[in-house]
Amino acid sequence: MKNIFKTAVMAIAMVMISLGSSAQARKGDVYLGGNLAVGVSKSVQNPGIGAKLTYNVTDHLRLAGSSTWFMPMEYGKGNPKAKLGMWDYFSADVHWLIPVWKGNFNRALSIYPLVGGGAMNFTQEVKASCDKSSATDFGFNAGGGMDWTVSSCVILNGEAKYLLRGKRDRIVLSLGVMFKL
Repeated sequence: MKNIFKTAVMAIAMVMISLGSSAQARKGDVYLGGNLAVGVSKSVQNPGIGAKLTYNVTDHLRLAGSSTWFMPMEYGKGNPKAKLGMWDYFSADVHWLIPVWKGNFNRALSIYPLVGGGAMNFTQEVKASCDKSSATDFGFNAGGGMDWTVSSCVILNGEAKYLLRGKRDRIVLSLGVMFKL
């Protein structure tokens, strides 16, 4: 697993160094949007809805802040079942935009690796005993995504990131749309 990660990081670094062309996004651009997400872990898979705000520091470097609420789910075998709620309070990520294709009418395709960190809240409730517990975990994010610039003001976005949160690690897959402010 470590060898695969090292190989991927080296490949991404080589691509970033070799690129000389400009991405569609421009320094100073700010985008706000929403997304639909699915959080996947060993024991729980649940859909969510989120919001994202991005700021382009340079043509290739972007800062992103996001928050995602995941639908509560029942889990466990037999009775009583437990209910688990999750809220990704805040994730702050850095994206390195790599232009892949640029077409007519401001259309473009970019991919990006991402790294960052954030906080996630977990709430567990057991119905039969009325027990309720809550915990907030802090950790790191790593992953990547793709932007398809539809027009000068609209970007369609897909992203996959791994949230490293100790015992509650999970993968979050999302699809969304962002609008230029």
